[in-house]
Amino acid sequence: MDKIEKMSGRTAVVRLDNETATLSTEFGLPAQKAELKKKIDLLEELRKITLGIDGLIVPRVLDRNETRGEYIVDRARGWNLTEGQGFKQGKLRGFFDIPLDLKLRGLNTYLNMIGRINSAGYAFRDHKSDSVFIDQDGRITVVDADGMVKQSNPWVTDQHVRNGIHDVTKGFFHRGMDKLSLGEDPELLIPAGANTIISNLDRADSATTASQRIVRWMNNSYDPSRNYPYNPNIHRDDIWKPGMTNFQYDIAEANFYLKGALGSEGFKYYSQFLERSGEK
Repeated sequence: MDKIEKMSGRTAVVRLDNETATLSTEFGLPAQKAELKKKIDLLEELRKITLGIDGLIVPRVLDRNETRGEYIVDRARGWNLTEGQGFKQGKLRGFFDIPLDLKLRGLNTYLNMIGRINSAGYAFRDHKSDSVFIDQDGRITVVDADGMVKQSNPWVTDQHVRNGIHDVTKGFFHRGMDKLSLGEDPELLIPAGANTIISNLDRADSATTASQRIVRWMNNSYDPSRNYPYNPNIHRDDIWKPGMTNFQYDIAEANFYLKGALGSEGFKYYSQFLERSGEK
């Protein structure tokens, strides 16, 4: 498939095939070539730093021509974490069909990646939800590292509310869709324990700590109310079942609201609009 897709103001995906993406400058100017080379170098640095993180894919640079300003990299699989570009209903439903436990796996992988680059003295000054993809198995691919910079206090930079990290971490569950197009409050699609932790990242001393708390909440060995404004004793009678752990209830509640969203008139009409618009 030949198609121009903007990555930024100065680089573009000029050709996609089943396995690779070819990146090239928009106009071939020397400054644009230098900027694209910097992006590729940072992507390779991110790949090197994060080697061995289970469930994380950073695309390999398979071929390069710096004279022409052209690079061939692995193509990302799955869905990115923003719906802003527009997708047909099938693609929207494919994202929402990923089970919540696999979305939580993807979230934890992302937080572990941040913890790893922080340990190496790097932070993302700009978290981009359109640069993070999740596939049907919960694996994530990060395709853009140009916001990665050296910092003396990297976690302070990463967890800042204006840095885009909430767009990414919450995008694992609602893909940045709003109530009008989703037919439901998007916050309700995030399991409450996880949502409490990622909404208050400043209460964790590192991304790794935040990830560990999510894992322990999933294993019923951590009550988020110890550190966060989370009340595990508030339940809906039509969802709660005797013997449920906090994690089991939070998952059941999020799935309840997800089912409502996918069956809503708002989601139906928005999906039909995308289909009529011909967005791919």
